[in-house]
Amino acid sequence: MAMVEERGVADRIVDIVLYAVLTFLALACLLPFLNVIAISLSGFTAVSAKAVWFWPIDFNLDNYGYILADDVLTTQFGISVPRVAAGSASACSSWWLRLTPSRATTSICPGAQSSRG
Repeated sequence: MAMVEERGVADRIVDIVLYAVLTFLALACLLPFLNVIAISLSGFTAVSAKAVWFWPIDFNLDNYGYILADDVLTTQFGISVPRVAAGSASACSSWWLRLTPSRATTSICPGAQSSRG
C-alpha cells in the first residue's frame, strides 16, 4: 500500500503556473534593488545617459567616498545605534514582563481555582 498518491497532469500544470508566478514576483522584488546597486556603482556619464540597468558601467566608488567623507553619516549612525538598542531592550523587557503573570489576578491554568480563597 503506497502512502504517496500519484499526481495528475492538472496538478503538475498548477505547480508550473505557481512556480512561474512566484518566480516573477521574486524578480519583481529583487531587480529594483539590483538596479539601485548598479546605479550607485556606476559612473556619472553612464547614469546620466540612462545606460545602467542591472550591471554597473564605468565602475567606481566615488559615490560612496562622497558619502563617507561627510561626518554627518557617522554622527547619525552614532545616534541610530543607541536608539535601536534602547528600543530593542524596551521591547524585549515588555515582552518578558508579559510572560510573568501576576499571581493575584491570573492563573496559568484557566480552570484552576485560586488558592487565596
